[in-house]
Amino acid sequence: MLTPLLAKISEYFPNHERTCLKNVLTLSLCVLIKETVNLNKLKGIVGAVLNRSNTQANSNYKRLIRIFDNHSDSTLWLDLLTFAFTFLGLKGDYLILDGTSWRSGKRKFHFLTLCVVYQGIAIPIFWVDLQKIGHSSTEERILLIKGALRRFDLAYTVLIADREYIGTRWFKYLLDNEISFIIRLKSGTYREVVDQANGRSYKGLCSKVKRSKVASKILSKPFVLEEMLLNFVVLKNRRQDAEEPLVYLVTNLQESARTIADRYGMRWKIEAFFKHMKTNGFSLDNMNL
Repeated sequence: MLTPLLAKISEYFPNHERTCLKNVLTLSLCVLIKETVNLNKLKGIVGAVLNRSNTQANSNYKRLIRIFDNHSDSTLWLDLLTFAFTFLGLKGDYLILDGTSWRSGKRKFHFLTLCVVYQGIAIPIFWVDLQKIGHSSTEERILLIKGALRRFDLAYTVLIADREYIGTRWFKYLLDNEISFIIRLKSGTYREVVDQANGRSYKGLCSKVKRSKVASKILSKPFVLEEMLLNFVVLKNRRQDAEEPLVYLVTNLQESARTIADRYGMRWKIEAFFKHMKTNGFSLDNMNL
């Protein structure tokens, strides 16, 4: 099984040695067979995958560890992702952006992570270590998207993100690259420009939604922010225990408020991804990767 696969994919990875690709394929096949990412549980099947019955389990474990040691800072993982999306013709309509903190021994990391939603699952396609704790800057977000655009076709996708990912320059950069967005706002953000547009005031929209007896009440209003035609959307928070009774969104999409609110609900998929990676199954945090 291993040799034919290696022959097929080698031509797609001219910058990686054949030994490296063989080790990655070995790891992948072991994971698929044993249905676990625990390297200690995978070491016993490496010999069967390599068709070498005389290999020692401890030697196999060291082989698996070396894959990560040798390529922790290389382009291997992104090259594999690019290959998978291109070769399989994968395309997602939605992107999700968020940050997550990790610890490896005494060292802390804060990764700004971009995921694509494919068949209802958030899959990471690009990430950077911010090397700090706290919110990302506009420059850091733009650099992230630039890096992703060099490898993936993101045109005509919709980026979904939480409250910290706003800003006029950021919005313009996304639109210039044909990426739409739905982003949550803090209360009061863009109040003045919303009030300047024709129709109900910011306060009037919020008051009407809050007073409504309809649990799913949603209102929207178009406004202009530095020549960008955007939509302000306000809706009741679906969480009964939420500290904030209302949710505020901004988007460039000219769609119904209901459609926009439903699409924003997809943001939770990146939280599920972080949970699965760190504690709920993969436990990469505990593995010190």
